[in-house]
Amino acid sequence: MNQLKKERELIAALSGGCHKSFESLFHQYKDFLFHYAFRVLRSKDEADDIVQKTFIKLWQSKSRLNNIRSLKSYLFTITRNLILDHLKKVSKEQILKDDLKLRIEISHMKPEADLIYANLEKIAHQAIESLPTQRKLIFKLNRENGFSYHEIASQLNISENTVKVSIYKSLNHIRSHLSTHTDLSFGLLIWIEIFLVS
Repeated sequence: MNQLKKERELIAALSGGCHKSFESLFHQYKDFLFHYAFRVLRSKDEADDIVQKTFIKLWQSKSRLNNIRSLKSYLFTITRNLILDHLKKVSKEQILKDDLKLRIEISHMKPEADLIYANLEKIAHQAIESLPTQRKLIFKLNRENGFSYHEIASQLNISENTVKVSIYKSLNHIRSHLSTHTDLSFGLLIWIEIFLVS
């Protein structure tokens, strides 16, 4: 029996809930998926976890397998998407950790910290007010009112790219203004940009 025919029979059996077929397919593809996940993540534990999740998803979707043309491609796609989700989660967690660390560092500053940051907020808002009229409007619609680039573009009858470029230039202006009027590290300037300017 050729490999393709055997695989189709295993898939058909798996679709009916056959655990033995599931185990056969697991042993057939687990190493291939592990090596792919490990190349990206560089962690044996994380790669193992991704492979386990891939086969859990395979089992959960077993009733829909008869329509797929290549099980290898199907499993690869599941694994790739799980890796992307994992990387996004790790990235978000790292950002949150960095933010928490920065907040802790700030909370341990001297008692006059509140006065210092009140002054910094004032400087930041002076920078915003010094922006050209349209750029200031775009910035405030985005940061203060929470409008998306698309919403701003529609409201002002301009392109989304114009909005994007305007926000970018505004942030650069504010960052430059803060750096010339204060003596802060780049990390603190970014914190101010996010939490005081927004």
